[in-house]
Amino acid sequence: MWVTNNSEHDLEDGYDGIRYKFAKGQSVEVPLIVCRHVFGLGDDRKEPYLSRLGWIAKQTDYDKALSRLNQFSFSSEKPEPILPRLSPVVDASPRPVPQKKGRGIVRLAA
Repeated sequence: MWVTNNSEHDLEDGYDGIRYKFAKGQSVEVPLIVCRHVFGLGDDRKEPYLSRLGWIAKQTDYDKALSRLNQFSFSSEKPEPILPRLSPVVDASPRPVPQKKGRGIVRLAA
């Protein structure tokens, strides 16, 4: 399974003596059992997993922790890389620079 971390935080956890790092914005291939152990994939009751991850200490934390968990996506095929979104200014075509005579000549002030 491929796990993609769409959150703003890295996550590191382990299973069976192996540590897995889920870096923000990255996809990692892990065994299905790791997805079940870390994220509770396939289990409707998420409280034990959220608690083990340290994201929930009391019942009032549940919605926020579940929202954080939902920022991880799972796929059996390698997902396309997540490309950063650029601002509209960066996405715009560059303006042409007018040609100036004497370009590259440095004049010293007297």
